Amino acid sequence: MGSEVLVLGGVALLGGLVLLWHLTFSVDPRIHPHPFVLRWVEPRWERWEDLDWDVKMRIFRRRQVVNWVFVVLVVGLLIYLFALAARSDAPSFQPAVATALTVEGDPFGVAVTPDGKHAIVTLTSTGEVALYSRPGYRLVGKVHVGGQPCGIALTDGGKVALVAVFARQGELVALSVPALKVLGRVGAGAYPIEVAVTPDGRQAFVSDEYGAAVAVVDLPAAGQTWPAGSADSIPVNLGPVGLAVSPSGKRLYVTCEEGTLLAIGTATERVVQRRWVGSQAVRVVLGDGGRVAWVTVRAENELKAYNAQTLAPLGQVAVGTEPVGLALIDGGAVAAVADSARFAQPPAASTVTFVSTAAVLAGRPALLGTVPGGKFPREFALSPHGRQLLLTEFRSDKVAVFDVRSLPQPR
Repeated sequence: MGSEVLVLGGVALLGGLVLLWHLTFSVDPRIHPHPFVLRWVEPRWERWEDLDWDVKMRIFRRRQVVNWVFVVLVVGLLIYLFALAARSDAPSFQPAVATALTVEGDPFGVAVTPDGKHAIVTLTSTGEVALYSRPGYRLVGKVHVGGQPCGIALTDGGKVALVAVFARQGELVALSVPALKVLGRVGAGAYPIEVAVTPDGRQAFVSDEYGAAVAVVDLPAAGQTWPAGSADSIPVNLGPVGLAVSPSGKRLYVTCEEGTLLAIGTATERVVQRRWVGSQAVRVVLGDGGRVAWVTVRAENELKAYNAQTLAPLGQVAVGTEPVGLALIDGGAVAAVADSARFAQPPAASTVTFVSTAAVLAGRPALLGTVPGGKFPREFALSPHGRQLLLTEFRSDKVAVFDVRSLPQPR
C-alpha cells in the first residue's frame, strides 16, 4: 500500500476520532447520561440530581481518563501521519540493472577502457585479472598475476592496465589491453591496495596500506617498452588507501584509515597539507574540475567534502553503513556511495546511496535514494559518456551494471 493512501486513511481516522471526542464531551452529563463511549465506563443513572457526590466525582474522573486517552490517540496518529507524509516525499525508483556479471574470485577493482570496448576486473582470491567485452560483457580472457590483485588504473589511452597486487612483496603489474600480456612488474611496497596515474601517464602512485607509504613509479612514455623505473616511497600516515590525482597532475590526494586526508605535491613528493577528516577515511574522488575532494569515512558512515586547495571542510552527509567505494555520476551532480557494511555487527544490509553534491555543499538535505548493493559493494567504474555504472560486489562474486538514467537525479 502506498504512503499516500495510508496518509489519506489516517486523515479520515483522525477526523473520526475528533468527531467522536466532540460528541462524547460536548454533552452535559446532567442532561444526557451515557453518551457514546462513556456509556461503557460510567454508572447508570436517570437523574443527575439523584446521584451522590462521590458518584459524581467518580464519573468526572472517568471522563477525564477517557479524555486523555483521546488526546494520546490523536497525538500519536498525528505523529504517524507526519512520518508517512515525509516518507511519501522521498523519491522512489527502480534502478535498471543492465546485467550482473557472475565472477568467481572476490572481485575488487574494475575499470572500463576509454573506447568503451572492454571492462577489466581484478579477482583477489584467485590472483587473476579478467577482461570482458562490452556492451554484452562476455568474458574474453583471464591472466594470473599472483597475490591478491586489488586496485586498477588505466593508462596509455586504455592500452595498459596497472594492477596493485596485494602481497607481502607487493607489486605493480602492467598488463597490455586487450591481450592481457604481462608487460612488466615493479615492487610497490609491502601491501599495495590502490593505483592512480597522472594525466600525462608518466607517474603511477600506489597506496601501501600496511607500510604507511605511497609508492611512486616512473612509467615509460606511451609506446615505449617496459619495465618501468624503480619505485620511490613517500611516508604518509597509517593506513593509506584511497588515491586521487588533480587534473593538473600537480597534487596527489591520499586518504588514510588513521583518519586523515593528505595533499602531496607530485613534483616534490612531499606532504604539503594534512586534514583530520574522521576515523577510517578510505576513498577520495575529485569533483568540480578538481576543486572539491569527496571522502568516504567508513567508521562515521559519512560522505564529506573538502576544498581541494585548502582542505577546508565544505559539507557532509550521513550515508549507509560503512561506506567505501565512491564515484561521481551525472556530470558530478550525484555521488554514488557503496555502503559496504563490512564489519557491521549485527550484520547490516549493504546498499548504494545516491547523494546530491550541490545539496551537500549548500547544507541542504542531500539524500536522493538507495538501492541494494549485494554483499560488500567495493569499487565503482563509470563507462565512457557516463551511461553505465559498474560496481564490484566483493562477497557476492558479482559485478552489477546499472543504467545511470534509471538512478535518482537531483531535484
